[in-house]
Amino acid sequence: MPNIIAKSKGASGITSENAQSEGESTTTATTYQTKVTLSLTVGAGDIWDIFWSCEAYNNTNNATTGIIVQNSTDIETISEGVVIMGDNSEPKGYKFHAGFKRQTFTTGGTKSIVIQWRASTGTAYIRRAHILAIKV
Repeated sequence: MPNIIAKSKGASGITSENAQSEGESTTTATTYQTKVTLSLTVGAGDIWDIFWSCEAYNNTNNATTGIIVQNSTDIETISEGVVIMGDNSEPKGYKFHAGFKRQTFTTGGTKSIVIQWRASTGTAYIRRAHILAIKV
């Protein structure tokens, strides 16, 4: 399923952008794979609140699915180290993961904010990945 990207500026003057990928994706890779990307145009010194969520699991007992959220343009990690423990006793035991961070961009331009996932072993699954950015 392709990324869905929306940009809006409401009557209140609030600027927000979002991207999502609802469908299920899998990987056996131990390196991070991109699930969804939000292209965000910012100015130097701009402050944005970045919210993210996804559901993930691993089909192998004692294996993990690693989740990382980052500004891949500047190679700056927003959230890392969250893992979903595998449990093959429950079919597709998806676990919900979400968070937010106030991000100050030191340089302007177009930034790619991504949610990525990987497997320690086994097969890692991810779905319902969302990124929302609101300019402060």
